[in-house]
Amino acid sequence: MVLSSMLLLCPNTTILATCSSIGNQSAAAATDGNYGGINKSCFHKEKQALLHFKASLKDPNGQLSTWRPAEDDCCKWFGITCNNHTGHVTELDLRSYYYYYFEGEISPSLLNLTYLNHLDLSRNFFHGTIPNFIASMTQLRYLDLSVNVLYGTIPRSIGSLTQLSPLVPRPN
Repeated sequence: MVLSSMLLLCPNTTILATCSSIGNQSAAAATDGNYGGINKSCFHKEKQALLHFKASLKDPNGQLSTWRPAEDDCCKWFGITCNNHTGHVTELDLRSYYYYYFEGEISPSLLNLTYLNHLDLSRNFFHGTIPNFIASMTQLRYLDLSVNVLYGTIPRSIGSLTQLSPLVPRPN
């Protein structure tokens, strides 16, 4: 079964979901690269995860040109939002806006973004099976994989993301 307009993963298999109350990230969780409570650049592990994710994609319009190993602060990269206090990557928003798109499989390197609470890969050409590893992304509060070429069934373990709740899809 091919799903061309798909997914928000929550226990009732709604197209789009978000958390009704997104909590603040714990400042105590930040230790690497943190100077007096304010992070000066992104964390090496998270930067490497993003670079690995990029390597698995086709980016014909060069939208991810800011994603370079020489750029120390991945918080300044296109589509990335970090917590202002801890410096951890909290959002990855690569939703396509008609003139650019990304193509490839969704890489398990995203598991190394342990503070990620918002993931939007909608309106692209991601293909393959719906990744089982998404259920392990315990901080995730918003997930949109709609309008891709994903197939298979929604992993049963996705119900472990109990913080996801249904939301009406946002307008174009």
